Amino acid sequence: MRPRQTIILVQPAPMRITAMTDDLKLALRAAHKACALIKAGFEQDFTTEHKADKSLVTSVDQQVDRLIYEFDLRTWGTTALELCAVAKGSADAFICVGDKLWDYAAGMCIVKEAGGEFLDWRGAAWNSSHSFILACQPGMKGVIIENISHLQY
Repeated sequence: MRPRQTIILVQPAPMRITAMTDDLKLALRAAHKACALIKAGFEQDFTTEHKADKSLVTSVDQQVDRLIYEFDLRTWGTTALELCAVAKGSADAFICVGDKLWDYAAGMCIVKEAGGEFLDWRGAAWNSSHSFILACQPGMKGVIIENISHLQY
């Protein structure tokens, strides 16, 4: 078993998606609730790992459960502080969706100056059209993207 890494997960801001299906709405609601549980610091032993259905809700729940198991997730409430933790080496990565440029612009510069990477969730170089943000320590990109790339839409 691989040692746990520390990443910071930020509860997503409300997203505007036109013509969402009911399944997608339920999945997003489930993901938001899972993030809220993580943010509150609850350590619950729950899983949908062995559920037989292949619904979007079950899939998202299983993916969030895998992230909870795989990584030590934390949130400190301010994007700048969380990005500085990545730059300093106190956290391996910062994952976020929905923040505005002014929330992370300074932190992005700090992470890059410290030798970190600033990408989208699929590993592509970040640009201002991306709302899916990954800042990480050198060498962490692969393992984190492996766990989150399929969540970017």
